[in-house]
Amino acid sequence: MRSKQFRYLMLMLIILLLSAAVFIIARPWIESRQSLAMQRDLQAIYQTPSSLQQPHPTASVTSTVPAAPTARPTTAVWPTAGESEPTEIQPQFRELLEINDDVIGWIIIPGTMIDYPVVQGDDNKWYLDHDLYGEEDKAGTVFMDYRMTLDGKDRHQILYGHHLRQGTMFTDLMKYKNADFFQKNRR
Repeated sequence: MRSKQFRYLMLMLIILLLSAAVFIIARPWIESRQSLAMQRDLQAIYQTPSSLQQPHPTASVTSTVPAAPTARPTTAVWPTAGESEPTEIQPQFRELLEINDDVIGWIIIPGTMIDYPVVQGDDNKWYLDHDLYGEEDKAGTVFMDYRMTLDGKDRHQILYGHHLRQGTMFTDLMKYKNADFFQKNRR
């Protein structure tokens, strides 16, 4: 009888340990899939033609940037040197700004998978492990240093993002170590 109880306890312990191992292994994979799905949704919001409506009627000044034939139409979002207020919100940012008013831009690097919204928070910690919706996410969100400004006074803008094993965020920057890739993607 005692031997039967011992075997039963060992079986339960093994099942418990296997369940814990599966959870520990599966959790990062599930989180990365959820993060990728959210990024695809945000890319769809940014790139959807329906979000490219006419500029908001309350905006007063428009500064249109000439676009390449296949590029989206864009208008100035942030002030140029000497201005104090943005002139107009780009159409593709309206819906993103409704989701999170910390959105300040979008980064796309041709030849890579880098195609993300950029936010700027009150510090450099929040977006390390939070997504655009404010939910906890180990992948975080690409963000600009909180000390930077978009008024033209800062010569360089510092963006932060993770280098993740699953190939997302800034992982593709490693491609630039390859001289051929670098030469083909210099622009």
